[in-house]
Amino acid sequence: MELIAKAAVFVLWFSMFTLPEANARHINVVVPENPGNAVNKRLRRNVVDEDSLSEEEKKPEIYSLGVRSSVASRFANTIVTSKIHNRAGTAREAVFTVQLPDSAFIANFSMEIDGEIYVGEVKEKVKAEKEYKKAKQRGQSAGHVSSKPRATNTFKVAINVAAGSKLTFELTYQEMLQRRLGIYEHRISIRPGQIVKRLKVDVYIIEPQGLEFIYVPQIVTNVLDSWTIGPTSDSPATVTQESETRAHVTYAPSEDEQRAQSPEGINGDLIIRYDVKHDTSAGEIQILDGYFVHYFAPSNLPPVQKNVVFVIDVSGSMDGNKLTQTKTALVTILDDMRSFDRFNILTFSYGVETWRPDTMVLATPSNVKDAKKFIKKLNAQGGTNFHGGLVDGVNMLRRVTDNAENTERSAFLIIMLTDGNPTSGVTDAKSIQTTAKDLIDGQYSLFCLGFGNDVDFNFLQKISLENEGIGRRIYEDSDANLQLKGFYDEVATPLLFDVDIQYVSENVDPNSITQSTFKNYFNGSELVVAGKLTEDVTVNLQTRILANGADSELEFLAETDQEETPTSLLSKHVPADFVQRLWAYLTIKELLRKRVLTQNVTEKEDLTQRALDLSLKYNFVTPLTSMLVIKPEEPEVNKADGETDEANGAADRESGAKKPKPTSRPSPPRPASSGRNRKKSRGGSNTGSSSGRGFAYGDPHFVVELPGDNHTLCFNINGEEDDIFTLVSDPIKGLQVNAKLISESTDASKMKQGTYIGQVGIVVKSGDSHFHIRATSDGITVDNTHKLPWKPMKIQFKYWALQINHNSTLVFTYGDDVTMVLHLVNRRAPSRDYFGFYIEDGRGFSNKVHGLIGQFQRGKVSIVNEEADIFDPGYLQAEAVVGERRVPVFENIRRNEKTKERVPCWFAHNNARGVIDGNRSNYLVKELFDNSFSPP
Repeated sequence: MELIAKAAVFVLWFSMFTLPEANARHINVVVPENPGNAVNKRLRRNVVDEDSLSEEEKKPEIYSLGVRSSVASRFANTIVTSKIHNRAGTAREAVFTVQLPDSAFIANFSMEIDGEIYVGEVKEKVKAEKEYKKAKQRGQSAGHVSSKPRATNTFKVAINVAAGSKLTFELTYQEMLQRRLGIYEHRISIRPGQIVKRLKVDVYIIEPQGLEFIYVPQIVTNVLDSWTIGPTSDSPATVTQESETRAHVTYAPSEDEQRAQSPEGINGDLIIRYDVKHDTSAGEIQILDGYFVHYFAPSNLPPVQKNVVFVIDVSGSMDGNKLTQTKTALVTILDDMRSFDRFNILTFSYGVETWRPDTMVLATPSNVKDAKKFIKKLNAQGGTNFHGGLVDGVNMLRRVTDNAENTERSAFLIIMLTDGNPTSGVTDAKSIQTTAKDLIDGQYSLFCLGFGNDVDFNFLQKISLENEGIGRRIYEDSDANLQLKGFYDEVATPLLFDVDIQYVSENVDPNSITQSTFKNYFNGSELVVAGKLTEDVTVNLQTRILANGADSELEFLAETDQEETPTSLLSKHVPADFVQRLWAYLTIKELLRKRVLTQNVTEKEDLTQRALDLSLKYNFVTPLTSMLVIKPEEPEVNKADGETDEANGAADRESGAKKPKPTSRPSPPRPASSGRNRKKSRGGSNTGSSSGRGFAYGDPHFVVELPGDNHTLCFNINGEEDDIFTLVSDPIKGLQVNAKLISESTDASKMKQGTYIGQVGIVVKSGDSHFHIRATSDGITVDNTHKLPWKPMKIQFKYWALQINHNSTLVFTYGDDVTMVLHLVNRRAPSRDYFGFYIEDGRGFSNKVHGLIGQFQRGKVSIVNEEADIFDPGYLQAEAVVGERRVPVFENIRRNEKTKERVPCWFAHNNARGVIDGNRSNYLVKELFDNSFSPP
């Protein structure tokens, strides 16, 4: 890859919290010492006298900081935008820092420096590192991130900004909110390091199950202390719950309010906490665009008896505050145990000591009192015999399993706490792991808590994952006892064990299902499964859940209509592919978890490759990938009229108010920008025309004017390379138009690629004759006999004609009342040329016309009930009425590539399901000239 002086390369190493590979989290940054001669030669504008500024004032000013987050069914898509202005008379370093939740994946990053756009691209980590090293060898400076704070990752980029220049950073990250203690928590870091003139956070929450409650506590500065904070009467944010399923949180502190927090402004996290409505059913299943997600969190179930062994490290390194906090937490935990639970306490240093040898005791008041006395007498000394404590703890539970009555309906837990590596007894980590797996044999759950920074947390995570548990780091801080108690509360109340979630209908791809068996389900948590549906089968999704409860075996059954999508999810604030990305997110995490656990080399390589492919396809920064930000390619020029191809990308935006970014791959869908620029009606040019004009272009996007209705409809159709869709089919007229999709680039390393119209086939029936017209970027052929180059010419047949114009357009006319146009968009390699397809005049189509575009020539759709969006009054929403169906639509902007006009329209989500007849698969045909299409 060629790097010129103005390029900036950023390489991100980013790991997952739940995996042993999570230790190394850093971002290496290569930036030019003086980024961009062209930038430095610009006239310095808005520059002030530097001698009159304080050191604080000399820092580049963050004049705008915006966070926009949409949470759709627990899946959060967050975009952080920081705008910076260097008012000083010399170049200054600008720093962009965001603290991310540990479970989040970075999905996009871009910078704009004086109009130059630098966009992130995810690559395999090894390849990214090589490019990073090459850049360093070219004499560019390198930097790295400071150490990360508790339970977060720090994304940090520093770059010189020329005098008077402006800079915009934008970071997108995505995460799945996990339910803990009956609460989902969405945490947004706000730490600009200065007072910001325009600071605003908007969070849109859409939960089809219905919101049980939602609140925002005060700004918190400690990562973990939010769990001790409840609702407050003086919340810093405004929470507007517009309906049972939707809420909007706004936080926009004034400069004075920021200054009241600290001289450097806000320095903490905005916390949104909420829960959804739960019942004793088989859960909530949501289907969108061929993918499903299943949330299972039944309530009102009796608790299962638990048998829990606490195995505590009392080696010399635990002396002092660690042991004191551990004692405090254990005393509190014992007070919360139910009287029918059984427990015991083991401690280990050089050897192992057991509070009640050879028995598990009920948590009666007298036993709890005796246990507290034992805890208070604990002293720290000696080595760390982790192996001995683990073996004795497992054997303690085994004796209960073999001898105690009524244990067949019990949950068995081992909770181990240590602050160091094994130093006594068996010390080899692999030997300990093998012993644990053999002894536990899938019967119990092992939870390992690592206290402080000296522990081998990778080892604890792996041994926990291998034995149906999790590892958790306990930070050595003043609230360590609360951290310990908080973890115990999460596992204190098992409601189900041995949970098996099955999808018994034939429309589910069995290889796509994420983890669906679980050892335990704890009160206040949630089990989540996602998968793909097979497109050629449209039966209802049938679910069967088998589990053991406190009193008996339980069975939960559910059936979900594959065609039904919660209307609350059809919103401009919800990424159109969020269920698909959620599935990818969960699948990657599971593949990486399995990769850590397997000992088989071949299986490990397969899991690695599958996780890597998904990471690249969905543009996720994971332990296997890194993100590079490079100078984008020069704008691709349409040979016909000189318009840049980047300009056409504006149509991909949900609003035209924001300048499009020339990304090398599609960015995650994002909410529309401010409604200040919207028009009052979503009609296109020549609205109300009876000709039913429409077009298809790009990835591919469809725009159709609705005959007899003063509105324009737009939607997207997702496809794969080599898919062939029927755009127009009129059996009476004898016309059919099919379009074959191609990938956007010949660069095979780009896993996440859009699909575009690469070939168009037109079948014309004239009497007993059939004509086949094929259009490709190389030229046009008619019946494989007439081969026409892309040069101006006209060919007239009896009933129809072809005309090629100088601006790379092919005009097809049929009689005097049907005109269709193909517009060839030329792009620079490795990007591929593609077509836009336009119906300029559809008056001559019969009432039997169909196809993805053709069906709208019949006036089948009308737009009604225009009203302000409940989340954002600056935007409109409405309903598309199709027969008896009513489908939510939202105002949008599309771009006509041929005319360069911006077309206001009403956007239908989910592959226009409910708006088009049938679904997208009904429009697929096998060959380019296949005229067997039958309307669904």
